[in-house]
Amino acid sequence: MEFEDALRAVKDGKKARRQAWASRPWNSWMEMVQPVLSDGRPIMPLLVIADEDGILRPFGGAIWDLFADDWELTGG
Repeated sequence: MEFEDALRAVKDGKKARRQAWASRPWNSWMEMVQPVLSDGRPIMPLLVIADEDGILRPFGGAIWDLFADDWELTGG
């Protein structure tokens, strides 16, 4: 699947990853998060790369990720 399809799925609450990421020593996927400030005000949604250790990293959308066609849905 292409990035556009993966992004649509992530917006619907699913998790997606590139097949190329499967060769990494950790399981990681892209998801959307909705941060909230301590006073309850929401911050703009963010795309992040999450891994099985619970670490979230901002997803900046590298050109090779945006044009890749090896995206797949994952359970995370």
